Amino acid sequence: MAWLEAGTHVGWLSGSIGPGTDTRFPTIEDVFTDADAPGLAAQPDYRYADLYGAIDYRDQKGNARAGGFYSVTWRRYADLDFDLYNFREIDAGVQQFVPIFDKKRVFAVQGRLMSTTPDNGQQVPFYFQPTVGGSTSLRSYNDFRFRDETGVYFNFEYRWEAFSALDMALFYDLGAVAPEVDDLRLSNLKDGY
Repeated sequence: MAWLEAGTHVGWLSGSIGPGTDTRFPTIEDVFTDADAPGLAAQPDYRYADLYGAIDYRDQKGNARAGGFYSVTWRRYADLDFDLYNFREIDAGVQQFVPIFDKKRVFAVQGRLMSTTPDNGQQVPFYFQPTVGGSTSLRSYNDFRFRDETGVYFNFEYRWEAFSALDMALFYDLGAVAPEVDDLRLSNLKDGY
C-alpha cells in the first residue's frame, strides 16, 4: 500500500546553545533566565524513540493539488546527563486538497497539533517546545513567535495558477500556544491573512 507509511526511529541527539552573534539584538542569556527558558543553563544529550504513521494520497508531495495527508508521531525524549528534561511529544497533522475543475484552482486546508508533556518533576526545554509563527504556520508573524508546551494552527487557502511559473494564494491562518491542550481556547487564537 503506497499510501500508508508506519515505522519507528531510535536515536541520540546532542545540542549546544551559545551566545548570539548579531550585535543588533540582545543575546538570549541577557533577556531570559533558566526559569523563563528551561534548558538555557545546561543542555544535555538525549536518547529518543518514536512511533509514527501516515496516510498519504496526495497527487504530488511537493505541490499537491488533490488528495490528503494525515500523520501522527509519538516521541519520547530521555535526558542522559541531568535527569531534568525527560518528556513525551505528540505531533498530529492533517492536510486536505480539493481541486476545482482542472486542478489549476485548489482549496487547501491544514491543521496541526503539537504537544509536549514533561515527566513528573521534569521540564520541557524551550528549544523543544512547540512554536507557532512563520511561513509554515501563522504567516503574519515572525518564525517561532509563540512558544509553549502545546501549539495548534490551522491554514485555509485558495490557490490558483496565474500562469505556468506562478501560483498565487489567498490564505487565512489561525494559531495559538498554551501550557496544556485543555488550555487552548478559540478566543486565544491569533490570526493572519
